[in-house]
Amino acid sequence: MMKESAKGTPEYEQYKKEFIALCETYDRLEEEWYKENPNPNAHLKGKDEPTPRHIKMECNQKIKELQKKYHMLFE
Repeated sequence: MMKESAKGTPEYEQYKKEFIALCETYDRLEEEWYKENPNPNAHLKGKDEPTPRHIKMECNQKIKELQKKYHMLFE
């Protein structure tokens, strides 16, 4: 959970920018996947490319890494 005292600090602003950029990147990757694979069961065909589930898992991992980098902002 974010510390109240951390909000408005330069570190918080940098964290927020990086977090938004990260989320936008992975949202775009997921949107591109759905454009290329309009069939929701396309991931069952055994393709080697990442599925939306894998994209979300990678995004969550990157968010955890970002939170570790800015651990001083969290309780």
